[in-house]
Amino acid sequence: MSRIFFFVLLFAAGLWFSDCNKNVATNESVLYGTWIKGSNAGDTLRFFKKDDKNILAYNLSFNASLPAPTETEYIYQNGKPGIKNYLATPNNFFIIQSFEWKQTGRKFELQGSELFPFMASTMVRFTYHKIQ
Repeated sequence: MSRIFFFVLLFAAGLWFSDCNKNVATNESVLYGTWIKGSNAGDTLRFFKKDDKNILAYNLSFNASLPAPTETEYIYQNGKPGIKNYLATPNNFFIIQSFEWKQTGRKFELQGSELFPFMASTMVRFTYHKIQ
């Protein structure tokens, strides 16, 4: 009887651990799509594949009359995106350390200055929602 109980307990623990891992995104495609934080210039991020590279496109300017459309390659490692930055680390990707899933694949938050380096405040956090 104790063996049966042990195997049932082991099986239940396995199910529980596998369920916990469903919230962990594992590759760049989890970000594919359009993400918004509001309705102003600079509020939309687009993640997609182009020429066999993962691309992040967004308006680097918050000013609609002075758009600064930007496309940069991105990676996704250890649950955080990294954007191509020629002044960053040796592999040229700056990992966005503040990135945090609020709802995996649907909603995330990050520190604004990590995506928009010209921001004076390092305390501003942006929350993006996936719309498509």
